[in-house]
Amino acid sequence: MTGQELKNKLKATKVSQVDFASLCGVSDVQVSKWVNGHSDVPVYAQTIIEMRIKAKENNAIEKLTALANIVADGHYTICKFTTNYRVGLGTPADREFIDKMAEGSSVEEAISNLLAKVQKATFS
Repeated sequence: MTGQELKNKLKATKVSQVDFASLCGVSDVQVSKWVNGHSDVPVYAQTIIEMRIKAKENNAIEKLTALANIVADGHYTICKFTTNYRVGLGTPADREFIDKMAEGSSVEEAISNLLAKVQKATFS
């Protein structure tokens, strides 16, 4: 992905460079270097923006973030395994945490399953 492509995708998803830097865990100066072609866009950043684009279609990440902000101090975890994705609220401390995370064949499905679990627990 070129810097210009990243810039276009950030604009399309209405994500600022500062916010994208936070999502990637880097400084906004680093994102500026990517966007301006002074540094290659790493695969993890490409993956994050692509996930953001996919999630934007159904607001899965926004819903997950809102829920995490309420119940988990803003923390959530998304794991991709060979056979599935797992999503959980908070930061994993051990394998038991990962085993209890919601599963899905896609990120969106895993998030949806987590939201359904929370809703069921809340209204049961």
